[in-house]
Amino acid sequence: VSTQSTGMLLFQRRPFHSATFRHMSGWSTMLREAGGEDSDLPVEQRAMRAGHAERIEEPVAQVLAERIGSGARVLELACGTGQSVPTWAKRVSAARWLATDVDARCVVSAAAHRELAGSPAAVAEPIVFDVCDEDLAEDQPEGAGVWDAIFAGLSCPRVGSKSVCSRFLQRSDSANCTHYAPWSFSEQLLRRAGVLLTRDGALFVYGPFAHGPDGQMTEGNAKFDRRLRDEVNAAFGVRRVVDLEREAAKNGLELKETVPMPANNSILHFVRRAAEESANENE
Repeated sequence: VSTQSTGMLLFQRRPFHSATFRHMSGWSTMLREAGGEDSDLPVEQRAMRAGHAERIEEPVAQVLAERIGSGARVLELACGTGQSVPTWAKRVSAARWLATDVDARCVVSAAAHRELAGSPAAVAEPIVFDVCDEDLAEDQPEGAGVWDAIFAGLSCPRVGSKSVCSRFLQRSDSANCTHYAPWSFSEQLLRRAGVLLTRDGALFVYGPFAHGPDGQMTEGNAKFDRRLRDEVNAAFGVRRVVDLEREAAKNGLELKETVPMPANNSILHFVRRAAEESANENE
């Protein structure tokens, strides 16, 4: 880890050899596992920020506040900088928030944001978690049917830290899960959400999407989709809502609504149905 006169925190990529899913306690442990050499950095320098996440924090908070009840347990996947959960916790009266990311550097940043917010009791210490790790039990993190809501897909910082789909991503300043990853990520996300959510629990997936039976996109999103496929990875791309809806149904999830968001993005709001409802529909 090094700093410039601008105060920006820079990271050098080093292998992360620890178990993919584990609680990490103490700054020295987290920074060492993330490749850092200085565990005494001020908390302000450990807390990375992304402009995209800042711009959507308030719109997302409004959506969540209207749809998540008091006392809920909320899991965030692909937290990126981790700056959002402490902000949302002030707006949504959930009992427990847990931010996760596959990249330990993002977990360091998320923990710093939690500390800057005064380590609120409702915000748990963030953890490293990879939704695509097939070696993990399906009920991780923390057990099957215990999460009332899951939010998937915010952003990564410009300094090069990568989100839950980092294994597929070479470079980004904002990574929304479903399109900065192969289709297999969406399959894994929906499969695990079907296990982790409580009955009637909600999955919120943020990003640009192709809508309608023909996969219609705005001109800007269509250009973005072509650039992703042509210049980044042919397996990436803006996902069709109908495809996500079909895959979600296989895992007991039903698309309840599509909420428009700024900059041609949306939040897809899925709800976990009772097992008997899913069985009847699949017959």
